[in-house]
Amino acid sequence: MSQRTEMLMKNMEFVGYDDLYKHPGFQMAMQKKNGNYYLDETKKGGQVICKIQIAEGLMLTAHEPALPVIQGNRGDEPGFGGLGIWDVDTDPENPSLLSLYRFEGQGVHRFFYNGGDYAYLTATEPGYNMFIFQIMDLHDPKNPKIVGKWTAPGQEIEIGHVLDPFTDLQRPTCHAITVKGDVAYVAAPNYGFTLLYVSQQGICSDFSGMESPGT
Repeated sequence: MSQRTEMLMKNMEFVGYDDLYKHPGFQMAMQKKNGNYYLDETKKGGQVICKIQIAEGLMLTAHEPALPVIQGNRGDEPGFGGLGIWDVDTDPENPSLLSLYRFEGQGVHRFFYNGGDYAYLTATEPGYNMFIFQIMDLHDPKNPKIVGKWTAPGQEIEIGHVLDPFTDLQRPTCHAITVKGDVAYVAAPNYGFTLLYVSQQGICSDFSGMESPGT
């Protein structure tokens, strides 16, 4: 069998290509400003930025320290766990950091932000396994705050528990989120696909009526 030498396309048109300075891209986000398109992308290292989104002039970046068992690093590099909020409207080529919100533990794994005052995160919380669902108020992006939380049943662990990916990955956690209207669609491994009601006031609850902690 011969090796393909041309791109395989159907009902698409090839527009352009960039080699990203000859290193692999991990997460990417694009915005259009003043008639130009700007692509922001992340790459792996001792510090992992495992999610990036841009909307309404804000860029959000999810930060985690790299894990030896997953990213293959040594495990002794310093790392920050949290969410970065950047101004990419004033000067798209030079993003300006507005705030860094730190979460105790591993930090922020995934989130959903499509503009507006709220971002929806899976982030660490003492006393719960891996990541829980959290709502962040971005009305003042220089002073963000958590206004809503939800945990899957069975996520409770002892305070100070040291993450063991081989066992903790078998417990319930919250991994990824998509939000449309007042509904958050949460992928919760070892618990199940979960639909949460999320109001414009940052309150969240599941459709069985179980209120989230901290609301």
